[in-house]
Amino acid sequence: MALASGKCPKCGEIIKVNAEKESGFCSKCGQQIDVQQSLSLFAQAQETAQAQPVRKAPTQSARAAAPLNADAKIKEMFEFCGSESDFLMLRSKVMEMSVSDTDKAKLLEALDQATKKRLAEAFEKAEKYKSATESPMSTIIGGICLAAIGLAVNYFFHMKWPGIAGVALGVIGIIGTFMDRFNKKEMQANKAAADLIALYRSRGYKI
Repeated sequence: MALASGKCPKCGEIIKVNAEKESGFCSKCGQQIDVQQSLSLFAQAQETAQAQPVRKAPTQSARAAAPLNADAKIKEMFEFCGSESDFLMLRSKVMEMSVSDTDKAKLLEALDQATKKRLAEAFEKAEKYKSATESPMSTIIGGICLAAIGLAVNYFFHMKWPGIAGVALGVIGIIGTFMDRFNKKEMQANKAAADLIALYRSRGYKI
């Protein structure tokens, strides 16, 4: 018994037939078939399959990649952040993305710009904290100079109001400097903002 592959003329299924016999029955549909016809149909199907060109799926590099919209991608990432810790982790997430170095650089730049914009209020407070913690000597000296000029104008030129104005401005400047330094609640808020900016920079944010 010589079994061979054939194709049923009735149902079109691929079956096994006895090549030594003239006729047989399809194991799929049960119809009586001509064995030689079944073998011929199977051979034709094989030739047709071999003649058709194989279509290869386009590779990743061959596919036209859509241009990256860095700003939109960062905005989307922002929407999933629920805390400051989530925002702090965004830079490391961008670094782990499977994108080209060029796209990664665009994303990091967009992230820095968006972060700087989001922390605009914190930047203002941090700047106030920096100014408040700097030596007040320059402000005090400036106030003293204004007061001295006012007194000199009053003494040498007998001009009362310019002299009083100079003294007043000098005193106000000195008092304002010390008031900023002794406003503890505001100082704490400004210090927290400055610490936050420093933390972002320590994580690699260019802000």
